[in-house]
Amino acid sequence: MSALTSQVSRLTEAQQQTDERVARLEEQMSALTSQVSRLAEAQQQTNERVTEMNDRMTILSGRVSNLAGGRYEKGASRLARRRIRRLLNLTEATITHTEWEPGAILYDAVDSEVMTESEAEDLDRVDLVITGQDEAGNIVHTAVEISVTIEPSDVTRSARRAALFRKATGQTVHAAVVGSITTPEATAMAESRNVIILTIPAPTDDI
Repeated sequence: MSALTSQVSRLTEAQQQTDERVARLEEQMSALTSQVSRLAEAQQQTNERVTEMNDRMTILSGRVSNLAGGRYEKGASRLARRRIRRLLNLTEATITHTEWEPGAILYDAVDSEVMTESEAEDLDRVDLVITGQDEAGNIVHTAVEISVTIEPSDVTRSARRAALFRKATGQTVHAAVVGSITTPEATAMAESRNVIILTIPAPTDDI
């Protein structure tokens, strides 16, 4: 009986030690789980800050790009007028921006149902219109799209808006794209669609 009691006592002590080890492991597991949770929360906050920084960088990059594009467009417009005048052999050429005055060609075309309002809105977004006279005194327009890098979409847009302008006026309207550089695809498309490409490397260049 004494031997059995001693064995039970040892087993009880061993169980108690096991329970204590399990309790310590559970405590350590709880601490680890809490630590992982804090790390996950910190990572989430870091991800949110990184996303916010990326968003700010995207906005800033867009603003810088818009400013650069605006400066280029302003400088290139003057040079484009000179080149178009010489290229088309015009006796004179003036720049008409997209802020159409009431009663101008754009509104007259809509009022007379020559073009739809959606077509007029599209034409209203043309970057530049250069209007001049040829040697015979005929009015000649050029619908110009300006982009630092000329892409096929710029060529398509210029051709479409030139066609709309032609539809609105019944006059001669050329399509042109002005840019610092042009892609091979845009060059090929321009040739096939009779769109003039004017390469102007920098707004400060004179010609």
